[in-house]
Amino acid sequence: MSRPVTLNVSNHTGVTLNYVSQDIEHGKLTQDPPKTIVNIGSWGASTVEGGTIGPKGTVTYKAEDCTFTVVFFWNHPYGTATSSYKVTVTPAEAITLSLRFQMQVRVQPFLSNHFYDEKRGSKSCL
Repeated sequence: MSRPVTLNVSNHTGVTLNYVSQDIEHGKLTQDPPKTIVNIGSWGASTVEGGTIGPKGTVTYKAEDCTFTVVFFWNHPYGTATSSYKVTVTPAEAITLSLRFQMQVRVQPFLSNHFYDEKRGSKSCL
């Protein structure tokens, strides 16, 4: 069972963000972070095959004009633990952040939710 997470960044700063580094504490990247984010950038992370710890890590970008650095953090653990996401800007007053989170859940149907009633000759819902 995997614990995938996708990070989507909309850059409205007017400055290109250049990739600096990544630090993956748990899991793996399923899609590499873009080298630059002009307007929109996206990357993904998940558990390692057979892993029992959800993905956790950071990706760091620096403004092309060197006025600020942005660190994107995610932690998407298994079980009942709360997932957390954080964006840290240095210096803090360099830009204003607007964060929006969207959770997507995939629902897979049961193999069948009906059984055949031989006496009635029809299907019935369970």
